[in-house]
Amino acid sequence: CDLIIVDPCAENNPKIVTVVLHVFEEGKLYVPSEYPTIQAAVDAAEPCDVVIVADGIYNGIGNRDIKLRGKAITVRSSNGPENCIIHCADTTNLCGGLDIFSDQGSDPVVDGFTIINANSSAIVCGGEGYPYGGLGSSPTISNCIITGNTSPWAGAGIFCGEGSSPAIINCVIKNNSAISGWDVIGGGGIYCEYANVIITDCVIQENLTNEWGSGGGIHIRSSTVTVRNCLIANNACMGEEYNNGGGIHCRYSDVTIANSTIVGNSARGNGGGVLCYSSDVEITNSIVRDNRARNGSELAIGSRGGEWWPYDDYSSVLTVSYSDVWGGEDAVYFDRGEPGPFTPGPGPRPGTLEWGEGNMDINPLFVDTGKGNYHLRFGSACVDAGTNSPEGGLGLVDLDGNARVIDGDS
Repeated sequence: CDLIIVDPCAENNPKIVTVVLHVFEEGKLYVPSEYPTIQAAVDAAEPCDVVIVADGIYNGIGNRDIKLRGKAITVRSSNGPENCIIHCADTTNLCGGLDIFSDQGSDPVVDGFTIINANSSAIVCGGEGYPYGGLGSSPTISNCIITGNTSPWAGAGIFCGEGSSPAIINCVIKNNSAISGWDVIGGGGIYCEYANVIITDCVIQENLTNEWGSGGGIHIRSSTVTVRNCLIANNACMGEEYNNGGGIHCRYSDVTIANSTIVGNSARGNGGGVLCYSSDVEITNSIVRDNRARNGSELAIGSRGGEWWPYDDYSSVLTVSYSDVWGGEDAVYFDRGEPGPFTPGPGPRPGTLEWGEGNMDINPLFVDTGKGNYHLRFGSACVDAGTNSPEGGLGLVDLDGNARVIDGDS
């Protein structure tokens, strides 16, 4: 608005001054109109406050390596991830997007950002030991696009460290890469270690590991993880022959995969789609197809190899039901380990495959794989072929938000 200032004694009388009024609601902190950086707003926030970030590209100190400091607050964009970008680039130092760690088990929310060009993990969740130790944070990370990030260690997109319990909802995690020097780490898209993680309604696509890293899309180690209503597509382990689990690598973990499509992933080693290593893995209402690996293109059960891990407990249970798996039961690969200095030859069968009801091996009729459209065409045998037992097992909606149960007769 315009403010007219009148002074009969002044030469420039009257003076018209344009005034912009900002009305700030209690409990809401605005960036950049009220606080110059995201970090400044977070530092000023009290529990339950909401930091609202306006449209724009945010970079530099205070807008990267943002530490939530264990606060139970919400940090969100004004108008979604396409309009609010955290640009982490730093040519001289390792930097990421957000550090969400606590020893108090706080429940912050991060919503609606694009995070790009981190050369460490874009988002880190963990305990006060950063990222290890403590009770750990329990954040909700929703409606984010995490793309074009790298890590010299693990989890270029999201690193879920010890004690953390993040819920990752409706996010696109794409084109991230982890450069790892050993196959016990990796996770180009997401890495979970000693964590309890829920990943739902997400697209995890075109992420990779190289050198010896495993788990191009997701690497799960010593964790409990649920993957539901997700597309895991075209992720890759690009390094040595020991790179395992192109889509998902499971090690010493309990993993549930439901209502998901795992397609087009690749590994130089075993398990192009999913590797189950000393883990309990359950796959239900899912499609596992067109993945590639040296052994077990779709699914593999086993170990890194007896030469280096002769004392590991190879016992695994892989349960598959109401799913479309290319090659069916006979195509599941069992890795008995390799001869080495501590093991004279292949070991016993490294686990159990429980091939349940409702499985099929049939072309699912994707709309257009060349353009990344993995919706099912009309007439696909996979439509209405899942199970809703127990009640609600399918979820109410699919990845597009459409009703999941149509006629309820299966």
